[in-house]
Parts: sequence; structure tokens; C-alpha cells
Amino acid sequence: MSTPQQPGAGGAGQNNWANQPSQPNSGWQPGQGAPSQNPMGNQGAPNPNAPWQQQPQQGYRPQQGYGQPATQPQPTAFTAQGPTQPNPAQQPQQGAWPGQPNAYPGQPNAYPGQTAYAGAPAGPAGSPPKSNSKKLVIIIGAIVLALIIASVLAFALLRGGSKERKAKQAVQGYITAISEGDANKAKGYLSDSLSDTSLLTNDVLKDSNERAPITDIAVEDAQQVTGSDIEYLVPVSYTIDDTATRTSLVVSFYSNNDPVVEAPSTLPLSLLEDVEIQVNGVTPDSDSPYVFPGSYNVTTDNKYLTIEDGEIEAYSPEELILDIPDVAVSEAGKQMFREKVVAAATECLASNRLDSGCGEPLPATWETGETLDEGTVKRSQNAAEAAKLQSVSPSLGLKGPTILSASYADLGTIDTTVGCSKDGQHGECSVHKTLFGVETGWYFGSPYIDVTDPDLVVKWED
Repeated sequence: MSTPQQPGAGGAGQNNWANQPSQPNSGWQPGQGAPSQNPMGNQGAPNPNAPWQQQPQQGYRPQQGYGQPATQPQPTAFTAQGPTQPNPAQQPQQGAWPGQPNAYPGQPNAYPGQTAYAGAPAGPAGSPPKSNSKKLVIIIGAIVLALIIASVLAFALLRGGSKERKAKQAVQGYITAISEGDANKAKGYLSDSLSDTSLLTNDVLKDSNERAPITDIAVEDAQQVTGSDIEYLVPVSYTIDDTATRTSLVVSFYSNNDPVVEAPSTLPLSLLEDVEIQVNGVTPDSDSPYVFPGSYNVTTDNKYLTIEDGEIEAYSPEELILDIPDVAVSEAGKQMFREKVVAAATECLASNRLDSGCGEPLPATWETGETLDEGTVKRSQNAAEAAKLQSVSPSLGLKGPTILSASYADLGTIDTTVGCSKDGQHGECSVHKTLFGVETGWYFGSPYIDVTDPDLVVKWED
């Protein structure tokens, strides 16, 4: 369809663009945006020598943003000589979107955020798509929220599980330090108020690890002790002296909130009181010293004594030590006691005095009125009774943990006579057994020797 011609100075049928009057509401007006481009891309007034030049677009408006309905373009007013047809290539396409090729003739492809033509003011076509912006905001918000939640949960877990974690780490460090022979480090996990730590030393621990090394340490998660606000139970297993051991150590948290392992066992040495002993070569300060899990050998330097059940296995602190060490007379002690007592008894048998010095002195006067003469006593033993004396064997502990002793009956009886006088008559009296007991002089006294005495003197109890 031909575009109607405008009347002009050139006469009817002529369309002189240069003589056309200004058309209202068409072309570029101040405040309505940038002027249109000519086919060469130049801006400015139309060229009167280019009759086919496109006239400025009427009422041009920037395109809507991506995702919005396209604005219907206004018909383009232009003139041509003679009947003309609109150029389809120059007509703005209906419903063009930013980024669609050739949204306007002679312009490059328009993309979101790019103006439709050079010099056009920024408008909705230059803004990010609203739908993508909403999605981006939602995604960023979700990420931030997830990070906040993760941080809160991590902080809560850290705070809520800190004591359980500390308790487990304390037991791990404690047992590991023991296995490595580091007594000072291991002792650092224990309470400072332990009474006797004389055996918590590297020397004692070294001797233990040589006999019973600790391997295969496995510590499990700590559990709070029911009804306690400060105690946690930590299961742990390890191999010690080729013996698989599983136990549970108690870890407590006091005012300073540091974990304290309530683990050390105490050696029951009460039966060795006053006996000079060593544990793994070290002398303890008391009869209840603390020890690490391990093997402990209780010995004594006194050659006349020996320690029974002296090999103590303190593998699990929660188990009671049943091997309670005791002291006994060594073979050397038995031999020494026998020699000392037999020698002393032999001297007493040879004595003619009323008091021979072996624990059973004769009185100066009998209850029946006889007077005994000093220096007239004769003592002897028959073969059977003498054999008892020669085989005497001591016991330990009846009079003290370091005293070897024997009963008077173990030495055999004595045949004794003594000069006596009564009512002016002088004669010889025999010491004999009465109906109600043993008459004085019939037996030796009970001998004993304190092995802590350097002189090992035989003493007699009446």
C-alpha cells in the first residue's frame, strides 16, 4: 500500500522532503530520546539528496526488558518519490526482545543490559531480567542461611561435646604416654593431690615396659556418668604383656574445667610394713603408692627375707589387685636363724648358773621350800630332743614383720638338776614336769632375731 504524499512546494505529485513542513508528533523532538540513525549509521538531520532515506521514527520508545511484552512500534513516517511500498526490512519487528538479532535496522544485536541503539537512554532494556534477579536473590539467601545453620550446629556441637572430646583425648594421651615410657607426661593427666607418687617415675615405668609393653591402644567415645555433672567414663583397650586388656577410666572435670584421669592403682603393701622393699628397683614412700598400668616386681634387699606374690600385674585400674605381696623367711634367713639359735642354746646347756641366759632362769627358792645353790646346775638333752633343736625353723610376723622367731617347744626339752637344801639338809633336786604345767627349767625360752639388727642378736622371751 502506498504512503499518501504530503503537499509541498514542488507541486502535485511531487514529494520534496526538504520543503515539507514539520510534522507534529513525528520524528525526534527534544526530550524524546536520541535521533534515528541514517543507513550509514550517522546521526543528525536527514539528507535532502537521499530521497529514500528513512525519516526519524515517530514516537520511538526503548524496548521493554527481557520477559516483558514488547511495545508495539509506531508506524514510521517517510517519503519517497512516486508510489512506494514500505520496506519490510526497515519495519520494526513486532514483539522483538532484547538479544534478538536486528531488533532495529542497522543496529547490532541487543542483549540484556545493552541499549537498543547508540545514544539511547538506559531504561528497562538495560536492566537485569527481573525473574533471574529473583532467582539469584533466593539462591544467595539459601546459601547464607545454610552457612548460618551449619555454623550454629558446629558451635553447638563444639560446646556440647567438648567435655566428651576432652575426656577421650585425655585417656588417649595418658595411655600413650605410659606406653612410651614418659612418666612425667602421663602424670600430668592425673590429680595433683595424689598422696604417694614415688613410683610414678621414668625408672619404674621403664622397668615395667621392658617386661610388659603396652600396644594396640584403642580409646572409645566418652559417656557422662549418670547422676554426675563432672565425671565421664571412657572405655579403652590395649594389649599389655601379651594380655588383651579392656577397662574403663574415669575422667573428672573440676573447677578449672581441665580433664583429670582418675586412673592410677595403688599397690597393697601394708603387709610389708617396716620391711625395706623396692618396687621395680625404687623404694616407695608408703605402703599404698600409686602406679601406672603395668607390671611391678616387689623385692627386698634383706637377704634373710623374701617377698611372696611380689610380681604384681596392675593392668586394669578398675580391678582389685588380688596378688597381695607378703614377706617370708628366705632360705638364707632360715639357715642364719638355726645357726644363731643352736649356738646360743648350746651355750645355755653348758652353763651351770641358775640363769643360763636362754630365757628360763631357775629361781633361788622352790615353792616347796627348797633353796637352790648357784653354780650347781646341770643341763642336757637326749638325742631325740637334741634333734629338735638342730632342726629348728623360724616363723615370721608373730612378733613383727622383720622378726624371725620360734616357739620354746620347737627346741626340745631339757634335763636339769641343781644342788638344793631344805631344813639344813643339802642334796640334789631334779627339775621335773608337774601335773599342772611345765616347771621352770624344763624348756628353753622362745628365741627371736630381728633381721634389721646388724648384729643379729638372739633374744629370748620368757
